[in-house]
Amino acid sequence: MSDGWFADWVHDRAASVISGVRGIVRVRTTLDPQLQELAQSIVDSTLARYGTERHATQAALIAMRPDGAVVAMVGGRNYAESQFNRAVEAQRQPGSAFKLFDYYAALRKGFSLDDEVEDEPIDIRGWQPDNYGRRYHGRVTLADAFAHSLNAATVRLSQEVGVDQVIAAARDLGLRAPLADNPSLVLGTSEVSLLDLTSAYAAVRAGVAPVDPWGIASISLSGGKVSVPVGRPDEPRHTLEQYQSQLIDLLRGVVEYGTGRAAALNGFAAGKTGTSQDFRDAWFIGFNDSLVVGVWVGNDDHSPMKEVAGGTLPAMIWKQFMEQSNSPTVTAVNEQPQTPREPSEGAVAVSEEPAQTLGRQQAWSERANEGNAAAENEGRCDIPACDQYYHSFRVSDCTYQPYVGPRRYCDR
Repeated sequence: MSDGWFADWVHDRAASVISGVRGIVRVRTTLDPQLQELAQSIVDSTLARYGTERHATQAALIAMRPDGAVVAMVGGRNYAESQFNRAVEAQRQPGSAFKLFDYYAALRKGFSLDDEVEDEPIDIRGWQPDNYGRRYHGRVTLADAFAHSLNAATVRLSQEVGVDQVIAAARDLGLRAPLADNPSLVLGTSEVSLLDLTSAYAAVRAGVAPVDPWGIASISLSGGKVSVPVGRPDEPRHTLEQYQSQLIDLLRGVVEYGTGRAAALNGFAAGKTGTSQDFRDAWFIGFNDSLVVGVWVGNDDHSPMKEVAGGTLPAMIWKQFMEQSNSPTVTAVNEQPQTPREPSEGAVAVSEEPAQTLGRQQAWSERANEGNAAAENEGRCDIPACDQYYHSFRVSDCTYQPYVGPRRYCDR
């Protein structure tokens, strides 16, 4: 069941929308079945081939369109064995994949990609961050420092820009994770989810922020007689036009001549590697013309892998997925009809994309029908009113749990 994690994620969102509704529920999603199967297959085959020797037991992948429509979601190696969604629920250190926000903050402060920064050992109140291999390069441009993921140069830049400005830049791109205001933050020591980080990179590709991930294209209820507003979240957004081309140039440099060369495609590709301390987490987040894709590799117990950096297994998975998603046997995402946005008043949104049968869709319908029967037997409680008034309301028997005593029937 490769779409199990996606089904769970969508269910949690749909349940809040249709809570208390009676009748059959039909949910149309943004998931692309071919891309989903492809993503799971590549994750499985890569871990099967390299996982044992590299002590890498888990991986996750998120693929979305630049507007945030999620088309594939792999939350781990095997859904049947573990329903924990490592793409959404896991909070891990992003390492250098966080540097996107450091350099975005620098651009907003007036720096250019050709400006230079010193890549030499630095000491901040006893904290001495090292470059990989403890190799330093003297004066380097911002573009080179980013492409080669030079820690010392990045920390020195962030000290000039201000850690508070780095946090502001991360928030501006839509990153919602808690961020610690300390010097090490700029090297990715605060934990984030793969979904959250990938959405921030999608903002760069889209040229607007924030980009909120979404998976429900439409919901129809009671034979289409009721419509529910769904689709891309209508959160206020702002343009990144002033900085977009420079940010993309930074990310292209990583793939063309930096730490992400293993992810290079025949056409356009841009992204960033990330590796946390002791190789506990490895990331590659990036995009081509059609998709924004994030990959994480690691272990649930946070044990170190054997030199698995972002430019190794994650970049390999990312590249395979990107190349094969454009093959003739897989429906090209940029040729698919656009997923509908919020349905117009009084209408149910209809998509030309194939509808997905979610694992829990039948359960939703049964739950609503059970509520109908219970309501009829008990004098037809007003499900919407009860559900709105009591947080612990249960549709199946029209009861709620008071603060004291047994469950009670809602007679509203």
